[in-house]
Amino acid sequence: MNRLRIALIVLLAMGLAVPACAAEEGSVRLGAQAGYGGTVLYTRDMPIIVSLENQGADFSGTVSVDVYASEMDFDRYEIPIQLAAGAAKRMVLPVTPGYRQEEFRVELRDAAGNAVASTVARTTRGVGQNALLVGTLSSRQQQLAYWGEESEDIWNAQGNILPWVCVSLDAQNFPAEARLLDAFQILVLDGFDARTLTDAQQQTLRGWLLDGGICVVSGGAQAALGYPFFEEYTGVAPGALSEKTGVLEALLAFAQAGENEEDASEPASAWPSVVSSVSEQQKAIAGQQQLPAGWGKVPEGETAPEDAAQADALMVNELPGAQAEGNLLFCPAEDGLVVLTSYELGARAVANAAEMPGLWRKLLRAGAEEAYTAAETSAQGVWESNQYGWNEALSSLPVENAHRGWPLAALLALYLLLAGIVLYLVLKRMDKREWMWLGVPVLAVLAALGVLKTGEHLGFDRPMAATGLEIVYQADGEADANLYTVLSSPETGEFTVASEPGVRLLPYGDDSAYYYYSEGNEEIAPTRLRYRYILSETPAVAYPGGSSWSARHLRMEDGRAGWGQLEGSAWMEEDGLHMEITNRTPGELRDVIVYSDLGFAHVPSIAQGETANLLLRRADGQEEEQIADWLRGLEESSVYDGSLTEDLAAYEGVLLPASVQAGGFQSDAILSAALGGALQASPQPRDPGQVDLSAALGGALQGQNPQNRQWELACTRAYRTVGQSFDVYGAPFAVRVLCRVEGVDWPQLSLNGQEIARASRLCVAAAELTYAPIGPDGYAYYPAGEVNARLLDMEEAFDPENPRFAPESQDAAGYYELPYEPAFLFDLGARVEPQRLYVAAQGYYDVLPIASLYNFASGEWDVFELPDIDLAGAAAAPYVSAQGYICVRYAQAEEAEDWLSSGTGSVNKPALVFEGRVAE
Repeated sequence: MNRLRIALIVLLAMGLAVPACAAEEGSVRLGAQAGYGGTVLYTRDMPIIVSLENQGADFSGTVSVDVYASEMDFDRYEIPIQLAAGAAKRMVLPVTPGYRQEEFRVELRDAAGNAVASTVARTTRGVGQNALLVGTLSSRQQQLAYWGEESEDIWNAQGNILPWVCVSLDAQNFPAEARLLDAFQILVLDGFDARTLTDAQQQTLRGWLLDGGICVVSGGAQAALGYPFFEEYTGVAPGALSEKTGVLEALLAFAQAGENEEDASEPASAWPSVVSSVSEQQKAIAGQQQLPAGWGKVPEGETAPEDAAQADALMVNELPGAQAEGNLLFCPAEDGLVVLTSYELGARAVANAAEMPGLWRKLLRAGAEEAYTAAETSAQGVWESNQYGWNEALSSLPVENAHRGWPLAALLALYLLLAGIVLYLVLKRMDKREWMWLGVPVLAVLAALGVLKTGEHLGFDRPMAATGLEIVYQADGEADANLYTVLSSPETGEFTVASEPGVRLLPYGDDSAYYYYSEGNEEIAPTRLRYRYILSETPAVAYPGGSSWSARHLRMEDGRAGWGQLEGSAWMEEDGLHMEITNRTPGELRDVIVYSDLGFAHVPSIAQGETANLLLRRADGQEEEQIADWLRGLEESSVYDGSLTEDLAAYEGVLLPASVQAGGFQSDAILSAALGGALQASPQPRDPGQVDLSAALGGALQGQNPQNRQWELACTRAYRTVGQSFDVYGAPFAVRVLCRVEGVDWPQLSLNGQEIARASRLCVAAAELTYAPIGPDGYAYYPAGEVNARLLDMEEAFDPENPRFAPESQDAAGYYELPYEPAFLFDLGARVEPQRLYVAAQGYYDVLPIASLYNFASGEWDVFELPDIDLAGAAAAPYVSAQGYICVRYAQAEEAEDWLSSGTGSVNKPALVFEGRVAE
């Protein structure tokens, strides 16, 4: 018997000592690298590259890395692994550092959570959030360092410092995930064959390029390597080689020309050559090239700088099919751009030239301004500003339960009946009424147990989720979507939320939503775990424990969904503003609001695939007088109130005579009235699981159903996402749509492996209709902001046939001192016979400027008594040129001896309202 016991004990000990998936200590070798060769990107996605080599038995576990998010918080990124005996593996963990961190500790744990191995990935350089990233791929990385060197040209279009930073890439660390490559704005391929990348890397590169990336590809002796991968976008193959020095001469001359807008609009003869015409094959593949006038040949008669004359000759290849030899070729690739160079970007003569820093900023601004501006915007990043607005909206979104709660109501009614009338009558009949004190508590205990048992089946204690989807439909056919979710659960411990493949989960909290990095930050070691990101085929994130039913916030990037398109256009005719909306979204459009600073209209619904036609009709005489009174009251009030909104709500579908001076007040009131009008038109009551319009903005309609509050807030957020252009004086005119979309394919969420069934959803869509100032029948209407004022250069003799724009600014912005007598030009783009011409500008310092219009018939500036000019019919005709130009100039009413210190006044850029018909 004792022997049997001993044998059983030994067998049991052996079973406990040999786990199924264990590894001997030190049997798995672990290595890690942070970022790109030690370069760490803060506030952007970057890789932690991990290498594993298993020298022991089969192993299963996790690899994790802690990443600093703030001074106090850190995030943990985990990825599960399975590693066979003798196997080696390389994996990439995409992480987003938010605070200074010079070492990233990577740990390997077994299935039981025990640490098996660890290592430290050290950094060499940190790149902050305000920088344009240039990824360089070349065998001569050092030669391309000039792409990231600072120069005098480090300012972006908005006037902010935006340095370029070079990050060296190669075939090993080139991102295979789109979220990693999206951190870069420009890729430079100098003698690098992109066909050597893996299939996944090539697919990511193509997607990045077509989605707005810029690829600069070298030629010369390296063209045979760089050109072939991009030939499907450029139609260009490597050609013959020749030795030339004129290429470098042109580059240096351009680099030394200095940067100003005059150079950008009127290229000097010394600018580098660009192929200005391409073959039919190239046109079919890449599209017609839109290049600045004057680019097409290498400058003649120029003398090379002394250092350039002694430099190595550059290998220049002839671009086949082109009608002229060139140095650069700009080829659009959907939303992206491929720039081919005829010379080697890493050639010693180019790399050693002191003028190279800043050169490519000038080249891209001159040859591809739109693509470069988009790259600058991407480099600066967009802070997530809508998440908190959605928190408020979703917190009031009702969650419909599968059961209405009638079993609990019936149980409560039964308890009241038994504990009241029945128990009293029974005890009275038994003459035992003194037992009442015992019977009532017993029935209460039984009722409580019944409530607990019933509640388990009704599911009132199950997790809840309220999700809002915001879709912004772009005019180019693209759709940007953001999902916001508020989660709540009775659990107090850590819980894990998971979704479907293709959905990225991005939790956020009230105190750490924004990443922050500064080189001046002192490196510290945060101690509070914020979130655990579980990187697997099914994305998941673990929240730390908290109080029962506390709210957790989650944003989702859904890469798997197709949102369709909301198409529309608007134009003016004699009877008013016409609008057309076509629903190509996944479902029905509900409560469609179309609004602008000219009025609003409401459509209850537009079925999928249908087109709705709307009209803002011209007001009659009485309506115009009433609206004019309303506008005067609006201009006199600093903040619009509910009465103004209620008055405006009566004019749904009416074209308002927009006042330029009204600014943002009028547009806000119009949106408020549009929301309120749609609310009143919606059928009531609605199912509790549905949502409807709520009180209008600004509290104009109080006392409405609080369940509708979230729709108002969601509309407000979507309105701000599209852009509150009305709130900026003289900003571009727009006709916008707000609506609700039914039938969207929502991503599924689960909590701790259980589907969140108690869910409520709200989808808000926003779009901007394409406005045509000239309608199909030739009727023209330019509302305020449709044509931007351009600042004229009046230092030289004014030529009305060929006006010169001021060197420092083409499009006017801000305020201009009156003593300088600023002049502006409006370009209608066509000869239009005017019916009405209205020009207005805001002034400051209580000084009214004197306004003058250029008379193209007399060649003189005609002075008007008031700064606001309003002309009709024949009186306006002399002030519109055959090219469609309108010129206005402002001056101070009285001269001051010391105007610099006296504050004699300034004027904002003027705004134009023009109405007429295109001349035959």
